[in-house]
Amino acid sequence: MIAKDRGLLDLLAACESTGARLIVAGHGPDESVLLPHLESSPASMFLGTVPYDEVLRRTAASHVVAALYDPKVPNNRYAAPNKVFEAMMCARPVITSDGIAVADLVRSVGCGVVVPYGDRAALQRALEQLMLSPVECERLGARGRAAFESGYQWKSMEARLVAAYGTLLGPRAPAGSGPSSIG
Repeated sequence: MIAKDRGLLDLLAACESTGARLIVAGHGPDESVLLPHLESSPASMFLGTVPYDEVLRRTAASHVVAALYDPKVPNNRYAAPNKVFEAMMCARPVITSDGIAVADLVRSVGCGVVVPYGDRAALQRALEQLMLSPVECERLGARGRAAFESGYQWKSMEARLVAAYGTLLGPRAPAGSGPSSIG
């Protein structure tokens, strides 16, 4: 999403200073403010809306996926962004913001780097660290992929989701044992 609370300007500055390339897709409420910065920088490319299969292709072709979210925004603290799980699925390391739930996941899995939101120097160091160590990128990505396979793909999550709903709904009466109704 093209929004001020996604750290795009910090990420752009870090990419400009390290020689990294930032590829941004999508739309959002702050396009009029943020797009001129993205479109005027040789370090970035704005794609607009892209089909989901292209999102996955580009994620798989990337070196790292940035998932920066301002922790002052309540929704950001608790969100589980698809892009993080897509990065894990594609074995790509993640750079994310401290103070959000996804940071705890990235730390526990060991699939990326956590930086303070808004700290351009820390973001630049994280990019440099990953750019200078392709072997470490591979290790981080492999840990993310292993975690995705063991706990975050549908095959793994289906039984957990059904059990959670079962707990919420309580025990079900056997078919035909209760009063019938016609609606």
